[in-house]
Amino acid sequence: MGPRVVTALDAAKALKLMGRKEPPMACCTSCKPDEPLVMTFERRGYEFTCMKCGGWFGFLDPKPITSTPELEALLKKRQAEHAAREAKS
Repeated sequence: MGPRVVTALDAAKALKLMGRKEPPMACCTSCKPDEPLVMTFERRGYEFTCMKCGGWFGFLDPKPITSTPELEALLKKRQAEHAAREAKS
């Protein structure tokens, strides 16, 4: 896969999100219920990965949702899983 091209629609979405008071949490567009994404920067053009389904997402691809304490706890768990995976390799 090549680098992702940012369109005018992507830029408009980013500007809309910048107006929020609290930053949204990046969640997988495939997993149900909402699965927080881990920011990894492991692949060029794909800054996020889903530890549940293995999906890769560019900066503007994730579904933005309002953070909850449950999602924050799940994100910390997924970040720990990613760190453990990185330590093995």
